[in-house]
Amino acid sequence: MLIPMEGAPEVSRISRRRKLLKPLVVLMAVILILSLVIHNLKSPAIGTINQTPPDKAEAQDPYATPMKLTGEYISYSVPAHYRKVASTTTGSYLQVDAFYATDQSQKQISVGVSKEDLNTDTGFSLRKQHPATYMQEPMTRNGAYIFDSSADGAEKTAFVSHGAYVASISLTAPAGWDLSQDLQTILSGLKWNL
Repeated sequence: MLIPMEGAPEVSRISRRRKLLKPLVVLMAVILILSLVIHNLKSPAIGTINQTPPDKAEAQDPYATPMKLTGEYISYSVPAHYRKVASTTTGSYLQVDAFYATDQSQKQISVGVSKEDLNTDTGFSLRKQHPATYMQEPMTRNGAYIFDSSADGAEKTAFVSHGAYVASISLTAPAGWDLSQDLQTILSGLKWNL
């Protein structure tokens, strides 16, 4: 049989208070930390920001004017706002040049010269065989065959034959871009170096 001790109920009350006091202190600490975080999120940032004025920060586009490119087989003008990128010849191509737009338009130009007949050029044949996808424009004064497509964005491709050689000029861009002026710049300056 247990004999009650004096002060036992008081000891159990104190231990219950201590057990209750620990979670209460932790809860108050969490509330205090949360209130400090919320206060800091609502207050303005303190410090300084140094920023260059926009007119001084924007660099001049070094490709803002058209440029003349002279290759081994053809020479032509490249429209403004295009920069030349690395390219390699593959397959039957003898000269290949590639350009990307510098004006955030995502336009691209590919120019290639191959030694083959226009009728055996696979790119030309593909476009002739699929008139629903590639609409052919009337032939230009310099004998260029031009095809338009909007199947996968904007595409304008021209083929210019010169004896046993074919120059293909392909311009691509996201949907909605008119590539006519850029193609006209290239075609108007196109000269064979043979």
